[in-house]
Amino acid sequence: MIDGYPERASVAPGETLVLRVSTDAPRFRVRIHRWAGELVPVSTTAWLPGRFAPPASAADDWRWPEYEIAIPNDWLSAVYLAHLEEPGSAVPPGPAMDRAAALFVVRGARRSPLLYKLPLATYHAYNFTGGGCFYRNPTRSEAPPGSKVSLQRPGGGIGGAVWGALDYYDPSSPRQTFAHWDARFLGWLLCNGYEPELCTDFDIHEDASVLEDARLLVSVGHDEYWSEPTRDHVEAFVAAGGNAAFFGANLCWWRIRVVDGGRAIVCHQGGPKGALDHWWPATGANRPEDSLTGVSYRHGGGSWDGPRRTRG
Repeated sequence: MIDGYPERASVAPGETLVLRVSTDAPRFRVRIHRWAGELVPVSTTAWLPGRFAPPASAADDWRWPEYEIAIPNDWLSAVYLAHLEEPGSAVPPGPAMDRAAALFVVRGARRSPLLYKLPLATYHAYNFTGGGCFYRNPTRSEAPPGSKVSLQRPGGGIGGAVWGALDYYDPSSPRQTFAHWDARFLGWLLCNGYEPELCTDFDIHEDASVLEDARLLVSVGHDEYWSEPTRDHVEAFVAAGGNAAFFGANLCWWRIRVVDGGRAIVCHQGGPKGALDHWWPATGANRPEDSLTGVSYRHGGGSWDGPRRTRG
């Protein structure tokens, strides 16, 4: 049995990717594929010594054994999937794997005017690895108040358990994963001649300069959880003449607090005084999301399970 996660899910060419892996096999290797509408093999490590570490809760830093992988300077900006392979493994790699895989982004050199933002915070909000998420069995945080989930555990787009009903119209992958929305949209972009550069929401959270040379920021599918710095930086980008396109719904719906040195997130979604991290109400952040996006999920609504009805 093997699982793993990236210590940081975003690296630049020439940097080192740190994967944290637990296996009961004596050795394993990492097969890395670039997502280009299909899996493109780019690298396979030598066999690495396997080490076992136990799982932890959904709010903990799992601190599994670390393995460093140098990212070549010539790798394209894209989403990459690391397939963790034990000897004799018969598990084929794919974008919808629920174990033995980890997702990471290689950032670009700002050569493309199109920047695609991957919603890692939303992936982890629904990541049920460790027996909890924001929606079930949440771990409470006192300061800041709310529920807490760790970014340092398997899952987060691929390779973990996911909470929630499957999409009635497409049950082939959980909705809150890379495979369900982002993989297909990125494939469509590439097939139509667009060559986006990639970043994550946490890249924008940490550094507004990620947006500097972009003309268009694209957010797709389900980009529900935003930190205040992420929103500040995107709004400043738009105010300065940048463009943002949102192909999705339930967008910028909850505010998150990034804690533990960027290793976990907290969101307050309800209590006696209301949901303190709802973006739009006066009892929350009091900063309606439609001032950025133009529309709000609260004006339309949706269905989480079963067929959707046309509202008109």
